[in-house]
Amino acid sequence: MTELPHGVIHGDFHDENILILGRRENNRITENLVSNSDQVVHIRSKYTVIDFADISYSPLVFDLAISASYFMMSHAQPDFIEIVGHFLCGYFMVRRPTPKEVRSLFASICAAFCREVVLAKHSYLEQSRSNSYLITAVDAGLRQLKEIWRIGQGDVMTVWSGIWERYGLTLENWCEEIVI
Repeated sequence: MTELPHGVIHGDFHDENILILGRRENNRITENLVSNSDQVVHIRSKYTVIDFADISYSPLVFDLAISASYFMMSHAQPDFIEIVGHFLCGYFMVRRPTPKEVRSLFASICAAFCREVVLAKHSYLEQSRSNSYLITAVDAGLRQLKEIWRIGQGDVMTVWSGIWERYGLTLENWCEEIVI
């Protein structure tokens, strides 16, 4: 762990912790138009991240793993591994991973999954079993975790690297020492 790049991470970065200021049209966020006397001012959509209760100094890959696990739990689709491959690709276009981060990604995502399932189950029990969303998240999370574990690291990484290559991001041109 000490060899992985560290920094301040959000620790709870998912779609519920992103606020979007914009006008929704046909299920898409568009520009806001604000009228000020005779002028019309165009305001692009703005994004704000909230909920910094879990902020910490940790390996950067942990933030990515936590986000990916949330993404998989909230998108219980048969192609959730491919969906996460695209999500990771977007992140990697902004910040290239080190070889050790790529090698630790699968285990980090599985660990984040376990964390989220345990936290959701704990919250469900704390709330006197009154929040059905939480138990649904636990069930979905366990199904997804079992599936990703059944498929295995090698096959998951093969799917993800195929997606990354479609975007021109090949593991070879990032980090030569990675072996999948």
